[in-house]
Amino acid sequence: MKNHRVQHAARLAGPVLGLCLAMPACGQKAQPPSASAPADKVVLKVGGHQVTAGDLEFVIKSLPAQSQQALAAQGNRALGDRYAMMLVLSEKAESDHLDQSPDFQRQMAFERMQSLAQQEYQSLARKVKVTPQEVNQYFSAHAAEFQQVDIRQITVRKKAQGSNTPGLDVQQAHSRADEIRKALNSGVDAQKLAEQFKADQSVIIDPTPRSVKRQQMAPELADKIFALKDGQVSDPIENNQALFLIQVVRHSQVDFKEASPEIEAKLQNDKMEAVLADLKAKAGVWMDPNYFGGPSLGAQPGAADAGRSAEATPRRSR
Repeated sequence: MKNHRVQHAARLAGPVLGLCLAMPACGQKAQPPSASAPADKVVLKVGGHQVTAGDLEFVIKSLPAQSQQALAAQGNRALGDRYAMMLVLSEKAESDHLDQSPDFQRQMAFERMQSLAQQEYQSLARKVKVTPQEVNQYFSAHAAEFQQVDIRQITVRKKAQGSNTPGLDVQQAHSRADEIRKALNSGVDAQKLAEQFKADQSVIIDPTPRSVKRQQMAPELADKIFALKDGQVSDPIENNQALFLIQVVRHSQVDFKEASPEIEAKLQNDKMEAVLADLKAKAGVWMDPNYFGGPSLGAQPGAADAGRSAEATPRRSR
């Protein structure tokens, strides 16, 4: 019974303690952390319940890193106070038979399922290995993915109708973009050009190029950008707010050492996805097509749709 109460209190203490540690009003006066104690040493008593250092270490390890850091700075008193209150409330809930309600039983079953699933996922992940040979083979077979270019972005803002924000009308914006493109393609130094348009709030020229890998771009855009020679500038890319020009400063190739961690992570993820797909297939999963149908006709675009729209727009920087 003691383990049940301690585990239940730990489930409650985690989120509540994490919230408390994030709020200055909840914290105690900063004090040095307590010295470490043997796991079986009793360090807290609540009525007839005894809590060991091992019980509290379990809670600490389950907290987010930020809460663990806050706890280390405050000392263990905050943990003890909150944990004791969780035990008091937990025992009161049991005496009120709240643990017998259907909703509580569903919650406990769901939390148990989540914990077991997480433990099994971690166990499977430890068994999935990626060899150096596999990383090498992937790098050799996908060399194009690791091409990169140093690019400079030029932004010509368009003025929205009735707006007071800096910008040009559509025709002026195209003329300005064409003027800048011709100047850069003819060999005019970008820094000199940036100085020339410094006072023009409708034009932004990146002072420092940035490196972009091929797979970080949409395929159609990547084909156009990587086809440009060093120093060349793309045709204007237009959206509702601006025209964008991309100048390729330099082509390069990511070396094997730099690419290896990314490749290993990708292959590890691919293997895990295959393991999970196999488990799901063997389990015989069935879903009611009516209940698990697509979104209703009245559904509004969500954050994911907005994110995809934003990704399609070149980044603007000063």
